[in-house]
Amino acid sequence: MKEVCGLDKSQANYGWCFDCVPEENSLYLKVEGELFEMASNNLVFYQTRNLLSGPVEARFG
Repeated sequence: MKEVCGLDKSQANYGWCFDCVPEENSLYLKVEGELFEMASNNLVFYQTRNLLSGPVEARFG
């Protein structure tokens, strides 16, 4: 993304987008120096309100 979008190369990380198909996406986390891959639906189910907002969660669950 830094090359394609001309973003600041001194920054460590950038996020791009979430395509709303969590079954096809993973999150990569570094936990105590170890890279850990987790299915993104774990985040969707655990943090629904933070990801979608209160009104959307209330309407769609």
